Amino acid sequence: MQGTVLEVHGDGKAFEIEFSDEQGQTLSFLALPPEQIVLVWRFKKNSGFQWPIVSPP
Repeated sequence: MQGTVLEVHGDGKAFEIEFSDEQGQTLSFLALPPEQIVLVWRFKKNSGFQWPIVSPP
C-alpha cells in the first residue's frame, strides 16, 4: 500500500499520511513515525518543494 505525506508533525517526529486505492479513493489517514514508513518516490517542483510518497515497511 502506498500513501502521500500530507503534513509533518513535530519537526519530522510523525507524518500525516493519506492512503488511497488505485482509483484515488481515500482508504485511511494515519499519523506515523518515520521508522514506520519507507520513502519510495518524491515529487519535485521547480520551487524546490517536494511531496514524498511513502509505503509501510
